[in-house]
Amino acid sequence: MMPRRTVDLIGLAALVALAALPTLAASWLLGDLAVYFAYAMLAISLAFAWGHCGLLSLGHAVFFGIGAYAMATLTLGMLPGLEVVRSTWAGLAFAVVAAGASAWAIGWFTFSGRGLHGAFFGIVTLALAVVFERLAINWDWIGGLNGLMNVPPIVLGLNGDGHELWEPVPVYYVMLGALAVVAAGLTAFQRSDWGLALAALRENELRARTSATTPAP
Repeated sequence: MMPRRTVDLIGLAALVALAALPTLAASWLLGDLAVYFAYAMLAISLAFAWGHCGLLSLGHAVFFGIGAYAMATLTLGMLPGLEVVRSTWAGLAFAVVAAGASAWAIGWFTFSGRGLHGAFFGIVTLALAVVFERLAINWDWIGGLNGLMNVPPIVLGLNGDGHELWEPVPVYYVMLGALAVVAAGLTAFQRSDWGLALAALRENELRARTSATTPAP
């Protein structure tokens, strides 16, 4: 394992290089990379769950999709009683709450009692992904197979008004900043006492239990 200082320096160097990239790259490439940064956040979270926590989640994209649909439905004014709320910021908050609450609920059922381990956990999460995929493509309210159309871009105003981020360079920097925050946050959490407890559970749950580390909510 590389020393923490080396990991931090590599991450900082990568961030600096990516921040300087718009001076050299074409706009179409920056637009593509902004999308890739979103998928990179999904990959980082999966790497944390599998690599650090030892949980092979084959349905990890479910929560990614729940967050995306939550923000889209809010900013499109599709939620009953909240039709006037079109704020990007409210959409982001709703996406985090919806995805987090779904993950907590599924995690509670998965890990309460004796819990699931190893391949059994992977099989259940794979089945979960299939269920949500079938639900999404057959639910007309969220667009069915075609998904939701005309989702608003990022708007800096408080309620859907103000400057819109359409251009590739601003969107690129917004997504790069979000990726940097997610990577830094997960790194800090991994190095915290909670992260150490999760690593202990990954290595030996019984021994972690004897050290007063509980594996379930």
